[in-house]
Amino acid sequence: MKHLLFLLFLCTLTAGAQSALELKQKSLAKWNVGSAQYSGIAPLGGNRYAVVSDKEPKDGFFIFRIDQNPANGEVTSVYLEGFKGNPHPHVDATGISLRDCEGVACLPSTGTVFISGEGDQQILEYNMEGV
Repeated sequence: MKHLLFLLFLCTLTAGAQSALELKQKSLAKWNVGSAQYSGIAPLGGNRYAVVSDKEPKDGFFIFRIDQNPANGEVTSVYLEGFKGNPHPHVDATGISLRDCEGVACLPSTGTVFISGEGDQQILEYNMEGV
């Protein structure tokens, strides 16, 4: 009986599994957005997104506007609005931020962004100016 329950459990896990879709890296050059080590993205509302890069010399986030075709979801334009960064980041000898920003989440009710840092193992809260 135990074996039968275990097999039924495994079947439910298999039935509920989802297939993964690999998304290939895309160049943003046609929208005049240079390459970077982008590592996280979070919606800010509408077509605006907070994006972090783990190789930035500063500690903070980019704000991108990403427009999509409502009929098929295809990206029609990408615009970099700017970088919002901590004016006094902790940096190494070469001037690179020690945070190594990896993930980002937005809390719309407070208008703040949370960024996880691999280098310092912390999650810090930033206002919309990057402080």
